[in-house]
Amino acid sequence: FWDYADADWLCQIIPMKKATAEATYKMKLDKAKSYEASTDQQAMGKKDGRIATGATNLDEDKQIAILEIWDKNTQTVYTMAEGCDYWLRDPYSPAKVGSRWFPYFLLPFQVVDGQFVGPSLVDLTERLQEEHNSARDRYNEHRDLCLPGWVASGDVNEKSIKRYQDSKLGEITIVDTDGRPLNQFIQERNHPKIDPMVYDTSAVRYDWEQVTGLQDAARSTVVKPKTATEASILQQSLSGRVSEFRDQVEDWLQLIAQYSAQILLQEMTRAQVERIMGPGEPTMIEQGGIQVEATIPSYDWPELSRDDVFEMIEMKIRAGTTGAPDKMEQQEAWGKVRETLAKRIGKNNFTSWIEPLRWAGLTDGV
Repeated sequence: FWDYADADWLCQIIPMKKATAEATYKMKLDKAKSYEASTDQQAMGKKDGRIATGATNLDEDKQIAILEIWDKNTQTVYTMAEGCDYWLRDPYSPAKVGSRWFPYFLLPFQVVDGQFVGPSLVDLTERLQEEHNSARDRYNEHRDLCLPGWVASGDVNEKSIKRYQDSKLGEITIVDTDGRPLNQFIQERNHPKIDPMVYDTSAVRYDWEQVTGLQDAARSTVVKPKTATEASILQQSLSGRVSEFRDQVEDWLQLIAQYSAQILLQEMTRAQVERIMGPGEPTMIEQGGIQVEATIPSYDWPELSRDDVFEMIEMKIRAGTTGAPDKMEQQEAWGKVRETLAKRIGKNNFTSWIEPLRWAGLTDGV
């Protein structure tokens, strides 16, 4: 997957209505291959959904595929429609690009070696969801069969049956059994017994946890936290599950920020930057023993060549800054700093020194 940025060329497929494409590129696209909505979208009443089947529908505006090909070797962008043997516009070279040239930034999750598109959590858990729902549905159907009722002998008269039907809670019902035991006269109806092991979904939940990457410390141990320790286990588990996704997002944002900074340094002028940042503040400086008024700019905007921009500009996103604060990590870090400070400034002065930090909110959660 990570080799896509080093590819010789990349092609972006843009679904577009035929009328919109003809208006955009100012040419007829009768040779373009048209598509119709998929069967599922037609069932939902959608007529211009994603590219699916490759058939033509003359009764409505057709959907076509616009191909935008970015060729890194020739530094050229080509635009065509699928099915046409001509360009929709003249090939051109972008004036301002970043060091990686391609303007595409893919956000991957669940990356698998040897596969460009990794399996999503929905795909990985789809069969487990179906198995879980099937077990619960069969359990509910079995439970619906367990209705209370009575079973009576064939020679029981209607009067005795009526007494059982009309009896109220706590009422003593008197029936004539003709000398037979009561359990041979009328008795409760038996129902199919429920075997909990048949409908147990714990194995499915375990597989679910394995597939989604739940930590060992939280697997099937804490369902509802009752103590601070159990709540801490759940919090650590949640942090572990989302850390991989957060790392991917941070790397993705870093690539976008780096590319954007390289473009802006080539494109924007000092006047544009000053309009955004504001003018500098006048101040007095000493020059040759004389106080001279000078203006200190409110920004630092280097004017570099394209090669210098690619070589010297580097941006980093500090790890963990894109997500919510990790309370456990903050407490652990503050505990270490607190011990060091207490040793250096003494326990007597530590309390008075720590109050301003607590008031400023720097010791929250400690």
